[in-house]
Amino acid sequence: MILRKNNGFTLIEVIVSIAIIAMIGVILSGFVSTTIKARNISNDRLKTLALCTSYLNEMKSLQDDFNNEASIEEWLDDEGFTAQSNYFKKTENNINLKVYINKNLEEPGLFELTIVGKSVNASELSISTVIKGGD
Repeated sequence: MILRKNNGFTLIEVIVSIAIIAMIGVILSGFVSTTIKARNISNDRLKTLALCTSYLNEMKSLQDDFNNEASIEEWLDDEGFTAQSNYFKKTENNINLKVYINKNLEEPGLFELTIVGKSVNASELSISTVIKGGD
């Protein structure tokens, strides 16, 4: 009787191991793809929030210069916003911005400013503040 020593893998064993490695690769590529999409959406939302906050902080720092709604509208016009029916709009860095001015507050001279930002990949977000115009 002749005994042979097996030193390698059979073709079936190699094919099965390649199939298992391929399945693991497909699963991991799905995780990586989802993670990249989520990171891009999060990054877009962060940029949108930063831009909205920047404009809101600037308007808040200039609140003493805003005597009435017209002075706020003039500042927005100087910043490149265009007037629409009830808001001002601007697109900056692929982010669509809308500024709403609510002057119908209980105390005269108070204005509520709301900025709504929307980037291509993320949902809308809005932030608001109330400012007291200068006398």
